[in-house]
Amino acid sequence: MSNLAEEVTEFGARPDIFRAAREDNAQMLRAALDAGESLTQVEEQTFRNPLHIAALFSSRNFIREALAHRTAEPWSKDGSGLLPADLCWLKNDFETHDILFEAMYYKGWFLDLFNDQANP
Repeated sequence: MSNLAEEVTEFGARPDIFRAAREDNAQMLRAALDAGESLTQVEEQTFRNPLHIAALFSSRNFIREALAHRTAEPWSKDGSGLLPADLCWLKNDFETHDILFEAMYYKGWFLDLFNDQANP
């Protein structure tokens, strides 16, 4: 177990990736990942992963940290077919939406749309 997992445990909290998402706690996210939790885990009823939960709670620090991890899936859909970015959009949280959107599309993707149409 890493020092981060031990630090969080010392505060009396088990490293829980969904709690970290709700509380915008990047340190707990790292500890949960170190303890074997994954960003691909889903809640049983909603099929939402931690990125969905973070999007609902506008947990921008958590999202930035999570997107740097290899198991982050910003394109994953929940049980209603919504992406984490969709949940931000629905609640008019455009700042968090933009963080997810940038992770989903590379810079310059919009210009490539026009280049592809101009050069069939």
